[in-house]
Amino acid sequence: KKFSGTVRKTAEVYTNASKVSQRLTMTGKIELAVEVEPRLPRITVVKGVPIKPITISLKKAASYPFKVNKVTSKSEVTKVTMKTIEEGNLYELTVIPDLDKAEDSRKYHYAEINANVTVKDKSFDLPVRVSITVKDRIEASPPSVYFSRRDTAKLGKQPAPPSKQLTIKSLDPSHSFKITSIELL
Repeated sequence: KKFSGTVRKTAEVYTNASKVSQRLTMTGKIELAVEVEPRLPRITVVKGVPIKPITISLKKAASYPFKVNKVTSKSEVTKVTMKTIEEGNLYELTVIPDLDKAEDSRKYHYAEINANVTVKDKSFDLPVRVSITVKDRIEASPPSVYFSRRDTAKLGKQPAPPSKQLTIKSLDPSHSFKITSIELL
């Protein structure tokens, strides 16, 4: 499940015929039967903004067809549905975060989706891991500003004290805001 292309494995073989071990090297080419696209699916959720689902394609990667029997999510934070686009060649998974059940304070979630697939009369679970990032509607970038001793040594000297830029923006294009005050702690 986790290998593709040329793979080389070695093993030390011990027998009662000799006190010296033999090193065995095995090389094989693993043909990928099903390709997952995107390879590393990611969803970014902005609080207060409608959540957009992500589409993950399961494509035929070999000369023989495959079938997706069933799709399930091991995680409570996602819902998944499957649609057959071209029988034996292409299937689409629609994944939508369901974060109402998740802790509000968590910024990162991982959802493991299993697609039970049959290839050449062999069935197996193909894991698809989805990364979900939850962001606040208003973002400060960088999230913190640090002044080193080298920076603060210049305080009170000419021509100007040290400064660093902090960008505050809304991640929702339909949302506007106004900064009403700034407090330094």
